[in-house]
Amino acid sequence: MSIDTNQWYVSDVGGFAPGMAPSFAPGLYFMPKRPSSLRFAHPLPFGAILHDGGVQFVVFSRSATAMRVLLYDRVTDADPADIIEFDPEHHRWGDVWSIF
Repeated sequence: MSIDTNQWYVSDVGGFAPGMAPSFAPGLYFMPKRPSSLRFAHPLPFGAILHDGGVQFVVFSRSATAMRVLLYDRVTDADPADIIEFDPEHHRWGDVWSIF
């Protein structure tokens, strides 16, 4: 069985290290650790973040299976001017979705 680092799994054993708090307990959900190259070095702010050259959208959701941002030209518009679709393979890290 391959492990999906975007998927939660049910633990069937407790994980205890000497002097450390349990990493997971039987019957609880856990997510496998990602390689350090794929982990964030610091917590990201959530929302729309203005950068030189564009905007980064960062959203936290434990249950989302898809994500998209709808952009409107005016507040009164009924239909979006553009829709940005997040690709779970490239724009999702655990419970955090991010696109630039």
